[in-house]
Amino acid sequence: MKEMHGFEFLDISQEIYKNLQVIMMSIETTWPIIERCAKLGARFLVKKPLDTNTICNIWQYLDRKHLCMEKIKNLFKGYSYFGDL
Repeated sequence: MKEMHGFEFLDISQEIYKNLQVIMMSIETTWPIIERCAKLGARFLVKKPLDTNTICNIWQYLDRKHLCMEKIKNLFKGYSYFGDL
């Protein structure tokens, strides 16, 4: 299998899986890289090497987002207008 660059992976994966959420990691976190990641659909761009604080922040964000979505789903249970959230 041919080796794939991170941007190639992000571009192809977003075509196949529209709702895939990707966290990009890079040594280079310049404005052009940030813009490119955002345009290709990345949810986060973190600087390598990862430290413990960065990992904790990402997990806290994901946990909080999950809890908020669960609360929203519970609020709208039984309403056919919204379908499956």
